[in-house]
Amino acid sequence: MFSFLKSDPAKKLESKRKKLLEEAMHVQRSGDLKLYAVKMAAIDQLEKEIEALEQKKSEIETLMNSGTLNDTELMEHSKEYSEILELLDIKEMRWLELSELQE
Repeated sequence: MFSFLKSDPAKKLESKRKKLLEEAMHVQRSGDLKLYAVKMAAIDQLEKEIEALEQKKSEIETLMNSGTLNDTELMEHSKEYSEILELLDIKEMRWLELSELQE
């Protein structure tokens, strides 16, 4: 009903990604190549993990909305869905931590 009030997680992640990349470029320009490499490795790893979690979340949403699951399967997938949401929150917080290191 009020889905227009919710923030889009993909847009949120993309803005964080852009900010981290800008900070990494700033570090690179300042000459600290080791810090730049660490920053870029962290960004790459987080992107892969978040992408995999988003894919799994989408698969579970599709399965749960299919109407083909029995009660037990639905509860199992609901639990897994909650765990994925929690992991996504943790990964997003890590992105914020990385961005704050450069400020």
